Order: sequence, then structure tokens, then C-alpha cells
Amino acid sequence: MSKSQKSVKTGASFIEKLYSHKTLISLAIVIAISAAAFYIRMLRVFKYGYMLDEADPFIAYYATNYMVQHGISSWYSLTQSNPAMQIFWYPWGRDLAYSDYPLFMMLAALTYPIGKLFGLSVMQWVVIQPPIAGALIALFSYLLVREVTGEMAGIISAFMAAVLPGMLDRTIAGFFVKLGMVQPLIVLAFLFLVLMFKEGELKRKIIYTITSGVLVGLVAWDWGGYQVVDLVIGTFLVFYPLAKEPEIREFYSIWLFTAVTLIVQLLSPPVGLMSIIKGSGLFIIGGGIAYTFSFLLLRYSKKIALLKKYSWRKIYSGFLVFLAVVAVIMLYFNFFNISGRAYYFIGLNTNNALVASVSEHQEMTLSGLISEVGLSFILTVFYIVYGLFQSRKQPLHMFFIVLAVYSIIMGFKASYLLMFVATSFSITGGIVVNLISDNLVKAFGLKELKVERKKKSQKVNRDSIGITIWSAALIVIVVIGFIQMSTTIAYAQTPPLILSGGIGMARENDAWIYTLDYIKNDTPANSVILTWWDYGYWIPVMTGRATVADGATINQTQIQLLATILTSDNISEIDNIAFNELRTPQNATYVLTFDVFEAYKQSSNTWVVGPYTSIYSGSEGLADIPKSIWMLRIADRVNLTGYSPYFAVTTIPYQGSYYPVIGPNWTNPLVQSTLIYKMMIDGVYMLNNTDIVAGTVNNLTGNVEFMDYATGNIIPYHPLDGLQPVKIITDSIYSNNTTNIFVAVFLYKLG
Repeated sequence: MSKSQKSVKTGASFIEKLYSHKTLISLAIVIAISAAAFYIRMLRVFKYGYMLDEADPFIAYYATNYMVQHGISSWYSLTQSNPAMQIFWYPWGRDLAYSDYPLFMMLAALTYPIGKLFGLSVMQWVVIQPPIAGALIALFSYLLVREVTGEMAGIISAFMAAVLPGMLDRTIAGFFVKLGMVQPLIVLAFLFLVLMFKEGELKRKIIYTITSGVLVGLVAWDWGGYQVVDLVIGTFLVFYPLAKEPEIREFYSIWLFTAVTLIVQLLSPPVGLMSIIKGSGLFIIGGGIAYTFSFLLLRYSKKIALLKKYSWRKIYSGFLVFLAVVAVIMLYFNFFNISGRAYYFIGLNTNNALVASVSEHQEMTLSGLISEVGLSFILTVFYIVYGLFQSRKQPLHMFFIVLAVYSIIMGFKASYLLMFVATSFSITGGIVVNLISDNLVKAFGLKELKVERKKKSQKVNRDSIGITIWSAALIVIVVIGFIQMSTTIAYAQTPPLILSGGIGMARENDAWIYTLDYIKNDTPANSVILTWWDYGYWIPVMTGRATVADGATINQTQIQLLATILTSDNISEIDNIAFNELRTPQNATYVLTFDVFEAYKQSSNTWVVGPYTSIYSGSEGLADIPKSIWMLRIADRVNLTGYSPYFAVTTIPYQGSYYPVIGPNWTNPLVQSTLIYKMMIDGVYMLNNTDIVAGTVNNLTGNVEFMDYATGNIIPYHPLDGLQPVKIITDSIYSNNTTNIFVAVFLYKLG
């Protein structure tokens, strides 16, 4: 035997040994991937310490800490009458117990003794929950995809779940919210749903059925998007008979699953009976009815004279068309008791300015989706075709085809759902890798190995060309994954929103840290802060001061009143809403707004300051100024798509080209007298007042003038009526002798 033959034989023997231990090796790889997922998501902690991110995690931490102190059952006491909840949605308070989904907060409170053993505070324990969820998503994705296809596909699914940028969307350290924390539960629920349909032995089938029903039901304890999960499962049940003939055991399993799911959902505090009778529970019930109809057709269609000449599948297909028509009619007449958000997420437009205003509800472009989940998205598109071909051979592919199609629709429709979409794509994209791994195994001749060994023969046919092609395909997938992981690691090291000036830039800015410290230590305990709802959680949780609206957006009337205050040009209207309708205290009501500004030294004794104008965002300002378009719309001062006369589009030159920028029409007297804008104008003219200004921008001495950089106009100073500047808190983003770009938070007292 030649050296080359020995080498080939040795290599083949080594691969055969690896293959014989594939389960153990796969598990070791997936544990390593899950550990890497946790580590990547903790990079922010290593760099900035334990801090909450975005807005919603603050109320989640608040409730978790309350349950740690008062017991898990104290969740049900977090109602409007509880003093602990009266700093939210002042003056009414918030009924958190029956308006939010408690499971992830309950689990964090229940498991806190583990964190305490490691010397972690409640906040620190809460901060690391999302990375734990990220690691579990990777592990459970592997188990699910392995059950559907095989080991290699499961590993790739776990790999994508661990490293793709979109998978960090709600699992990065500090981002402790429903949408991220529910994903491991959803993947686990899908795993047991698959086991339920695959299992043939009766006792195990019942166990899997009940378990999957409980897990799917618990999603309604954790996230309002349980409606989406119900829709996916219900749609699958409708189409499943087209892939596999109905069976009596499946019939009983589906109805047992439906009963368990709906009972558990019904027990969730924010889910009412109407959600079952007229809500998303109808999706699963409808799926069960459709399956029942197909089962009865299969059994009895040949016994009914009218139906004899048609196959049961043709009759069932006609029934599905009828069902679709009925569903469209019900949607048109708003029969379903599902949220406007849910309608919006599945592609139905809204005329609700508040729903449309939320940045997370904005549509995602193809390039945006590719940058977040490019690898899994591309594989998912291939999977839909692959799954359709495989569904007759393996009917459960129908479930994942439905999941893939809905995920693509929702991925483009709302950036809020990116975490759910990314998780779904990691699963469906992973499944299609089975096509590669199966062909690779065949090329190595490993499927023949057991057969040949039974015949006591070591002859195994190997396809060197196939090995090269399929190995290359697998390597390409892994390399693309690692390329996208570089983006993931970069994002994982960005500061939390509150530590980046509230604008989400990739560097630290302490303007909001200083602001919260000032409000906590230098305002009366009964103070109420009138600020846009985005910051309505930061202030109560971190300072103990009340706000009138927050990220829950549960009281649209109150948000409209707040928008009316901020966009009013009439001090009497402002006072009436604040002191009479919202009942804020006469001597302790504050208005807060903020944005990014650029100061330029025009002469030795004069600075001009105006909103930072970005050709990349296409707007003046990066915070409340662009948000104020939606304040105007919510307050009914302009229509849903309008912005005139408050805003105007101008073109600004940059490096030989002209770029459109939208910003307030600062020269318009209406804009100059509108509260949110006139506070900013007044605040800019106060930047040389060292008694009022705090923070790092303290070099604006001499004359200060407000300039609209988009047009080059100087906006004159107008004294404020009915408001007094209390503190203007600043922190620089960039500065030199002649330029200063900074975040400014304006805090004024009303009355």
C-alpha cells in the first residue's frame, strides 16, 4: 500500500471515528457556542458595568425588585391603588399587574437567590438575564433543529442564534424585556410541538402534547406577541392535512393541545376571556376546526353522494378558500379582539398616529434586514423552496414553512419584531443546512458504513468531488457567520442608551446621568415631570419622581394631552391641561426636553448654537426635535402624514452635493411660540448663564445666539411666559476651541 493510500485510509478512519461519536461531539460544540453567545452579550458589562439599556427594562427591573422584596405574589398588588405605582401615569397610577406580562420578571425574582450567592444586586442579576436567554436560545435552537433534521443543521442553527447581529436585539446585557426573554420559551414550545406530532407511542405523545400546550400557553404570560405564535400554529394546523392525511391520534392530540394552551393563556393576568373567544385563541381553535373538517372528509366524503366524485383534498382546498374569505370579512369588520399592534405586524396598515410614531414599528428595508440577519434570511428563503419539496416526505416542514413566511412579512413590517424574526430565521435557515450535511455524509460514504460493517466489509464508496463541493458550501456559511459576528461584537460593546446621551450613539455621554441625579436630589419629592413618553420609565425608577406617560403607551388619551402640552403655543392651554386635567402640583411641575446641539465660535465674543443637522438622518436634531413631528400628529395639529407649517424641508450642501434635511421652520412665529421649540430657543440663549447650566459645556462665554444651521438664520430671543429655566444639563460629544457638539437637557418649571 502506497503512502498516499495509507493517508487517505487514515483520514477516512479518523472521520469515521468522529462520526460514530457525533452526538457527543455536537453537544460539546453547542455548549461552547452557547457559552460564546453568553460572553458576547456580556461584553457591554465588562466595558461599562452593570447598567440597564433602553427604556422598558427599567419598569421590568422595578417590578422584579418589588417582588424580591415582597414575594412573587406581590405582583398582583402592583395596581393603581399601590403607592409604588402612583409615580407612573400620574395622577392615576398604573395597573401593572393586569396590563403587563409577568413571567420573565417572576422568574428573575425567583432565581435571584442564585445571583445573591454570587454577590450580585437585583439590578445586576436583571442585567445578566438577557445574555442567559441568548445562550438558551442557541441551545434550544440546536435541540429543535436536530429533532427535525440532524446534528449539523442543529449546530449551524445554534451558531447563527449566537452570533448574528439581529440576535442581540433584545438579548444584550441590560436589555431585560419581554421580547428577548420569551424567545427561549418559544423555541422550547416549538420543540415539544414537533415531538408531539412525531411521537407514535401514546403515553409519550400525551406528555408531549400537554407540555407543548403549557409552554405555548406560557408565552401569553411573557409577551403580547403570543398572538403571533397562535397565528403561526393555527395556520399550520389549517395546512397540515394537505401534507399528511389526518389521523385519529393527531385529532385528539390537537384538541388536547388546544384546550391546555387556551386554559394556560386564560390564566395570564393581562389576557381576558375575549382574547380566547374573539382574539388570537380563535387562530388555534380555527386550526383545530379545520383539521377536524379534513378528518371527517377523509372518513366520510366517499359515503356522501354529493361528495363522491371529488377527492377529499379538493373539497378541503375549497373549504380553505371559504375560510380565507370569512377571515378577510371578519378582519374588515374588526371582529377579532386583537391589538392594533398585532394587525400592523401582520401587514395591515394603521391610521393610529401613536402606533405609527413608535420607532420600533417602522418598516425595515431589505438592506437593513440583510445587515442584521443576512445569513439566516438567505438560508430561510432557500428553505421555503426546500421545505415545500420535503413536506410530503416529512409533513412537519409545513410548520416551519408557515413560520418562515410569517417571519419574512413581519421582518419587513416592524423592526420591533427583529428578535422574534431573527430567532425564527436561525431555526428555518438551520434546517435547510440539512441538505448540505446529508449530501456531505453521503459523499463521505458514512451512511453506508453501518451496512458494510454488518457485512464485515470495510469497503465504503467516497465521492471526492461531492466532499469538496459540500464542504465548501458549509465553510462558506460559517465564514459568512463569522463576518457578521464582527458587527455583533462591535454592537455588544456600545454603551447603553442612558449612557450615550439618550440618542444611542457609540460613545459615552453623561447628560442623562447628570439629569437624573439632579432631579433625584434637587427637586421636591412630589414633583411631576412632563416629558415625552420615551423617558417616562427612567425618571420614576431612577429618581422616584412621577411622569404622566411612559413606554407602555397604555393610555392614548393621556399621551395626546401630553403631546398637546408640548406642541401648544398657548400658556393658558398648557396650564389648564397640566394643573386641571392632569392635576400636577402647582409648585412642582416641570417640563423636560432634550436634543443634540452644535456650537460654533463666530467671533472672539460670540457663539452661535443650533440643533445638530445630520445629512445621514436627514433631520435637524437627533432626539426630541424629530420626535416632535409625531407629537404634532398625535395632538392633531397636523394630519398623520403632514408636518407643515411647523416643519420644512431644506437642502444643505456637503462636499459638492446637496442633501434634503427636515427640521422646524424656526423663522415661523408659530414655531417660535410652540412650547417644545421655544424652550430650546430660550435654553440656547441661557447657555452662557453659569447659574443655570451644568455639565461639561462651560466654555460658551460672551454672546450666544440661536442659529438654524439648515437655513443660516439667527432666531431672536423671546422671553418665556409661564415657565422658568431651572437647569440646563450638558455633556460634550466633541469639542475644540471653536466647535462644541453636545447633548443638552432643558428642565423648566411650569407656573
